[in-house]
Amino acid sequence: MKISIAFAFLSLLFFSCSPSEPIQEEFLLAGSGFDKIIQINRAGEILWEHPLEAGQECNSVVSMSGDRILYAHNTGAKIIDKSHQVLWQYHTPENSELQSVKELPNGNILLGQCGSPAKIMELDPSGNLLKQISFETGIENPHGQLRHVNKTKEGTYLLGLFDKECVLEIDENGQVLKSFDVQCPPFAVLPLSDSTWLVSGGDSNQIKFISTSDGRLIHKIEGKDVGLKLRFIAEMIPTEHNTLLVTNWGGHEPGVESTQVFEMDSNENVIWKLSEELPIGNISSISRVKN
Repeated sequence: MKISIAFAFLSLLFFSCSPSEPIQEEFLLAGSGFDKIIQINRAGEILWEHPLEAGQECNSVVSMSGDRILYAHNTGAKIIDKSHQVLWQYHTPENSELQSVKELPNGNILLGQCGSPAKIMELDPSGNLLKQISFETGIENPHGQLRHVNKTKEGTYLLGLFDKECVLEIDENGQVLKSFDVQCPPFAVLPLSDSTWLVSGGDSNQIKFISTSDGRLIHKIEGKDVGLKLRFIAEMIPTEHNTLLVTNWGGHEPGVESTQVFEMDSNENVIWKLSEELPIGNISSISRVKN
């Protein structure tokens, strides 16, 4: 039996066993190049959809309580309800992009904005600005800067810089605490433990585990390890069942078939995937629907 050393860190986080029965669960899905946000179940049935405006792309969608949906659309962010009513919205300034939205455990909203300077913003649940962190990426094109920003339990922020192929940890004053070369355009960086970060490897077609102390590669997962054609690895979500949900965006490889979303266990076995035959666009963001 193949046991991934790196995936042992997931067990340290969740202290739970894999489910003995199939999980009945729904997801919000979105992606760059896909003209809508959809809600889908594990059987692949589309239960709800929300059209995006022309020219918008969504690389970040979040299910919130009360049937609300938070999403980034490159020119801003919105919170809507299931009847498509806009409950809150934010518009980016000229020559900038908004690619990252998160709901923090305390209910606050975290935004990641590309531009000069790039900005990390925290807002209260009503959308009032609480904190703004500005920093220069050294990348002229806003689209080549960042995708997802994640906050650690220590109050720092993790993000990847596409064109520089590095990951950063930034404090609340905008100071770079750590910067590691990861040799891929990183879509997102997730803290797994005090010693390990999980990196979405983008066009490297890999999932990477790196050391938080020196950026050393601890482990990587490739297509041959999971028996799938891996493409651009985008958003990933570790679950309390010791599994990992992965979005497998295909926008840079048109015409190459592979599942858009899959789930693997701690032995790197694929235990669920969306059918390749589903009539949906390329998926780069996933959120588990809150009941």
